[in-house]
Amino acid sequence: MTAQQINGKALDNLSSQHWMNAQKLFFMNMKKHPSHQTYNNLGYYLISEGLICKNGKTRNALKHGMKYLFKASKMETSVINMCAIVKAIDYQLRTAKEDEKSPLYAYACSCLKKAISIECSNTLQYNYLRFSYLLEPHNENILLEIRNLVHKFTSVETVSLYLELLCDNFLIDEGLECIETYGDFLDEVDLLMFYAKFGLYEKGYVLCETICNVYNIDARIASAIIECCVNTFHLQEAKKYAEQIEEMEKEKQHINKENWCQYAFGNTESSTNYRKIKIAEYKYIPPVIDRCCYFGCNLHDIHWDFVIM
Repeated sequence: MTAQQINGKALDNLSSQHWMNAQKLFFMNMKKHPSHQTYNNLGYYLISEGLICKNGKTRNALKHGMKYLFKASKMETSVINMCAIVKAIDYQLRTAKEDEKSPLYAYACSCLKKAISIECSNTLQYNYLRFSYLLEPHNENILLEIRNLVHKFTSVETVSLYLELLCDNFLIDEGLECIETYGDFLDEVDLLMFYAKFGLYEKGYVLCETICNVYNIDARIASAIIECCVNTFHLQEAKKYAEQIEEMEKEKQHINKENWCQYAFGNTESSTNYRKIKIAEYKYIPPVIDRCCYFGCNLHDIHWDFVIM
């Protein structure tokens, strides 16, 4: 069988959730037909699905998969491979220590720059700006670029990143314009945290009931809810929401060693420094916009001989 035929069988097994068969075929293809496509597809499979061991258990194979992705990138530079490496970096960041993150942000930017030089798309541009913001949060050019991008590529991710940048730069009026124009793309938590951060408590208060009933609450969201209630003199509601959230946390057994409920709800009749700090430090970074990174995927119309540089 040719490399493309084996790859097709592997992807068919993957879509049918026959993980072990798919894994065997990806490995077989890499050994029989070593190429940038077979290395990439095996690497992407391993970072996405993990490695199924002989005992049937699946273990994390991120490092193992990245080795194959790097081998593919040394053979050819392709958009698919660069995006697969960025996805692997995004996985790495979930467990990376704080001092390990900046080099990973920089490497993701480097990969996305290469991808954009081959295929200039809105999704790639957004992903590049996202990682650029994480690398240089106070770079004014990033705000200019996301402002331009959001007009032509309006999505939950681009609007959320735009609002976050406006918060970071204390551009309240433009933030309100953003909410008025693109509010349908923002969830209630985005809006609540914006309003609480800039003292627009009346607007935030209106959202509190929905958020308590729909979202998982952490220390920062809880702090915003109580501050909006306290500063609009809805003290009974503040106590009601505090009791509701505390009960939810107890049921989920999510009260941690710090017992943040104690600090967030310690005083529901006045503002506290704890709540103000939690609101000020809140950051929401929207996710990477994913794309399929398998060569020869008919479902996503990715040809085996995808454009290379």
